[in-house]
Amino acid sequence: MSLDLSVHSALAYIDWLEPRAHKSIPDTVLAIVTIRQRMIMLQLLDGVPRKQIAAALGISLHTVNDHIKALYERFEVNSATQLASKFLKTI
Repeated sequence: MSLDLSVHSALAYIDWLEPRAHKSIPDTVLAIVTIRQRMIMLQLLDGVPRKQIAAALGISLHTVNDHIKALYERFEVNSATQLASKFLKTI
């Protein structure tokens, strides 16, 4: 992962950890997504491989996959592309 991507992701995490900073994201979306899921979703939508997401967050690949599965279920999608599309429609 490049330094620029790392810095971008870190800043995005900080912003997303404080939901009130994102008035454009509906409360209904914030209510159904955990902080960890937000962190994973941001990296997933940035195209970061799952193994790198796991390493960056200090969790196992299995845990990353579990969070992604939960995101797919909550947004009723089957792929990262569908997740991105559905998420962007909520903003």
